[in-house]
Amino acid sequence: MGLLYFWRDKLMEHMEFLEQLNTYSIKFLRLQFVDVAGNLKNVAVTSENVGEVLKKEMTFIHNGEKVLFEPDLESLTVLPWRPREGAVGRIYGNLLLPNDEQKIICPRKFFTRFNLPLEVAVEFSFYLQEKVQEKTPVDHAGLWDVSPLDLGENLRRDVVLTLEKMGIGVKYSGHGAHPGEQVLGLKPVKGNKLPDILTTAKFVVRTIAERHGLNASFFPYHHKKPGLSVKYTFLGEKEETEKLYQKIVTLLPEAEIIFRPLINDYYGYPQKPENFIFYDGDHIVLTVSPKANPYLVLSLLAIETNVNAQNPVLAADFGQALRRFSESTKLREFFGELFWRYLKIKQKSYFDFWSRVHEEGDNGD
Repeated sequence: MGLLYFWRDKLMEHMEFLEQLNTYSIKFLRLQFVDVAGNLKNVAVTSENVGEVLKKEMTFIHNGEKVLFEPDLESLTVLPWRPREGAVGRIYGNLLLPNDEQKIICPRKFFTRFNLPLEVAVEFSFYLQEKVQEKTPVDHAGLWDVSPLDLGENLRRDVVLTLEKMGIGVKYSGHGAHPGEQVLGLKPVKGNKLPDILTTAKFVVRTIAERHGLNASFFPYHHKKPGLSVKYTFLGEKEETEKLYQKIVTLLPEAEIIFRPLINDYYGYPQKPENFIFYDGDHIVLTVSPKANPYLVLSLLAIETNVNAQNPVLAADFGQALRRFSESTKLREFFGELFWRYLKIKQKSYFDFWSRVHEEGDNGD
């Protein structure tokens, strides 16, 4: 009987989903997922082919291997900037290997295994740049400046309104400290929901910027100064937050390349734990690179480890952070297959960087 109830519930869930597609006149459905590095990807299908998605039969090639899309039907959202007639919907999902669904290759799938009861607020920033002159900031305003110095007001307004239509609350917005820098602070949510929300918010920012004829950059290093960041604020009881703080500080040396995944993240930043994590006995603020994969960052909070939060020494550069990560038995056992995939990506980045350096040196001779 249990199996019968399971399939009955599945059928009802599928019927409700199809009814939603019809109610919102959704013609195209974007199947969105996040790769190991944290980049948002998608495959679009028409409403006529949604049956394959519901039956978990939608396969495609990603990074040279055949993958299966596992839909999260509760994540359905209509993209509000697209026409209402023949509307475009979006759902998140996870990637599986068709012949080995138990092997976890998707950071989002990995993250869903854990329960994070703490509420988390997040603040993130991005640069608005002119499209014609690449990397030219849209203005030269400073922290919390107003118009006419601040030329990002209208765009931020459109972003906030769009996010609210998609069910994402914004607590505040304004101009950042650097030329063209914009800041958004999202309302606190349960930790389990945050990675999807942050990923969606970045997607909306890029889309709205494009519609304004501008480019939104999340590259962490700009104007020859350390700039952009994502700040996670963890809220909870003192006992909870104190344990979490000790855990994060203990993990920092081994997991630093998850918090700071790019070579540029190590330029100009003081190598001190207090620059990344702040704790006042009430809440924790964790500052990471805007390119850090939020699913991996928050998954780290679920590691069972003996805390040793005594003066951790952080990496001097990307290479040292990479070596520490590669030698971590703790992280290798925790992440499993994802560990090796993430390591491979970072090793390639490091190799490509030094290859370019040597090529430029040879050309200079």
